[in-house]
Parts: sequence; C-alpha cells; structure tokens
Amino acid sequence: MIKHSLLLSAILLFAGCSTSKKMKAQENDSTIKTNITQFVVGQGGGFTGQYDFYLVKKSGEVFLTDDSFQEISAYTTLDEKKTSMLFAMLEELHINMSDQNPPGNMNFSLVVFEEENRYTLSWADQNKPKKNILTFYEYAFSEIKNNYNPE
Repeated sequence: MIKHSLLLSAILLFAGCSTSKKMKAQENDSTIKTNITQFVVGQGGGFTGQYDFYLVKKSGEVFLTDDSFQEISAYTTLDEKKTSMLFAMLEELHINMSDQNPPGNMNFSLVVFEEENRYTLSWADQNKPKKNILTFYEYAFSEIKNNYNPE
C-alpha cells in the first residue's frame, strides 16, 4: 500500500513539473499565432489639424501613413519582443467590429487588419473607448514614438 502511494505521488509530482515546464515554454514563445497582419494607430486634429498615422507590420516595421493606410515612408523598426507583445495585446482585445464615433477637437483611431477584414475604431477626446482599448492604444502609440530612429 505504501509503495502504491509513493508511486502515485511520484507520478503526480512528475506530471506537475512537466506541466509547469510547458507553461513556461509557452510564456517565453515569442511567436504569436494570430490572424492580425498589421494595425494602424493614429491621432490628430486640434489647433494645427495635423494627423499622424503609424502602420505597424508583424515584421516590426513601422511606416508613416495617411488615412489610406498605404506605406508612405519608413519610420522605425520595433524589436521582435515588442512587436510580438503588441500583437499579442491586440489579439487579446478581440476586436471584430468597427465603431466610428463623431469627430471632435482631437481624434484618435485604431485600425486592425486581418487577412480578409479591416476593423476601424475611432473616437474623439470627449468620447473615449473601453479602458482596455484605450490602454493598448496609448501604449502602442508611445512605443512607436519612443522608438523613432532616424537613419
């Protein structure tokens, strides 16, 4: 009976360690499986009326763009870890519909491109989106701006 208890304990301990190792390996895996191919963060308006749009590709390349969302000029390249993290965060938002609010003084947008779909979220300073979307937007925009690397 004691032998069976020890054997069962050893099996449970081994299985627990194996599961823990698998979870750690998944946490460290920088390749995120997602249908999102690229996204755009943009903002503008106010006194100057200037708008800044940044197109972020899965490769980490960031391009200045306009409201057509075509590559205009290279802006910077994010490292693989940051890029993977941004796309993982964006995937967690589960954006699967567009929501465009009336413009205001300052306007903001997040455009998500999947293989065959495009979802546009836009809002003004007085009409903010859900907190998790706003948090992602602010983080992504600051990471892009902080990584500007003129060549």
